[in-house]
Amino acid sequence: MKTQRSFRLVALPFLALAAALALPASAQARGHSTHIAGSHGGSYSRQVDRGPGSVQKSASYTNAAGQTTTHNASRTVDANGAVTANSSTTYPDGRTSSRSLVSQPTDTGRVTTGTQTHRDGKTSTLQSTTTRTDDGFTRETVTTGPNGGTKTKDVDVSHAGDTTTHTVTTTRTPPPAPAP
Repeated sequence: MKTQRSFRLVALPFLALAAALALPASAQARGHSTHIAGSHGGSYSRQVDRGPGSVQKSASYTNAAGQTTTHNASRTVDANGAVTANSSTTYPDGRTSSRSLVSQPTDTGRVTTGTQTHRDGKTSTLQSTTTRTDDGFTRETVTTGPNGGTKTKDVDVSHAGDTTTHTVTTTRTPPPAPAP
């Protein structure tokens, strides 16, 4: 049960990052900022800048005790459709976490790789290959958790007339047992 939750926690940031990558790049540069002061002494600030093929975001939160967490993220899309995304978070105790993702178009689909470094220094990885087929697509995604367990998710989507068939197979391999 704990292994399943761990994979959800590992996969969620990658999925959020992938969803952000699906957004089209703006043709105009623009930006906005937000600052909110809480009634109990906390504050939140955020700056977002968008340009052709890129988005830069930074945010910080300071609680009433003066402890600050900062988050920075960027995403770029080049002329060939390759996407690069990075983010990092620094916590009040000085520890950091980070995520990076590269997604390259191929002749038959797309290949995506990602790495997440957790606050404790452990690393999780993501490898995904999407392939177009005559009637839809297939995708294989392998996520390796910080303790070595893996989750493989195979997706097959096919269209026939008004019918779409979506088949998902998930295989989990638990992390190796710790040495005695």
